[in-house]
Amino acid sequence: MRIEAPVQVRTPERGDFPDPQMAHFESRGDAETLAALLAPWETAALKEVQVGDFAIISVSATGLAGSAVAAAAGRLSPLIARRAPRHVDQATLRGVGGTLVLTPVGSGWSTGTVLAVGLRPGGPLARLEILARRAAAAHVPASPSADQRDVTPAARFDAAPPPAAAAVAAEDLEAFGPLTAQSYREPTSGALIHCFVSPGASAAELAPFAWELAQVMAQGAQAGALGSFHSAVLRSGRERIEIRRLESTAGPAPVLVVAGADTGRPGLARLQVERTAARLSGA
Repeated sequence: MRIEAPVQVRTPERGDFPDPQMAHFESRGDAETLAALLAPWETAALKEVQVGDFAIISVSATGLAGSAVAAAAGRLSPLIARRAPRHVDQATLRGVGGTLVLTPVGSGWSTGTVLAVGLRPGGPLARLEILARRAAAAHVPASPSADQRDVTPAARFDAAPPPAAAAVAAEDLEAFGPLTAQSYREPTSGALIHCFVSPGASAAELAPFAWELAQVMAQGAQAGALGSFHSAVLRSGRERIEIRRLESTAGPAPVLVVAGADTGRPGLARLQVERTAARLSGA
């Protein structure tokens, strides 16, 4: 049985952030602006919670429970912080009931503080992502926590022949720059992880992390109003990484990983990944 970390909630008054962890979010500064951006989808709720050893500063639209945003952020943040093979500047996860944007605060995940923004489908996602990065970068936590990295070696995944559709898919993913296709098999379930990465990049490092993240994303029973997450976009410097759970009629769901250059065309990148997911789901 999975035991969730305890959640301790503090709800600051609007315009009043006496806690040191909230001190640099000025009363009419970035946190309020984040909330204001959600105004067309009704007023936002702003809270600070402690989930395990992560402080979660959450902003969520009315109708989307702050507890659901905090719980999802507390479940996903430790995995991204400790298991991602490279630094992640921001993670955007799309679920059945909405979208969750996770941004490490201050100098990165080692601070143990994360800004989590939850919104319903159709919300102002691009603007929120930009403002969340700006707000998180400007915030200085009271004191950094211990290094969040997990030095435990990742499970070994065996290489598998890419499906015949992979070659065509690699050409179709031109919004990510040149890519090469590699597939791996998860040893316990036998599920396939299809990776499309830039030439010279290590798909072997990405595959175990993508598999772990996909399993946590799928925990719909614990996801509350957001539902389970079907896709994630991770930004790492000038690299864009997309991770998707593919449809499966039998056996564990395969996972698609696309990691290439962020060419500034997020809409086209998402469309191309969706086409590749459909093509590999039927392979």
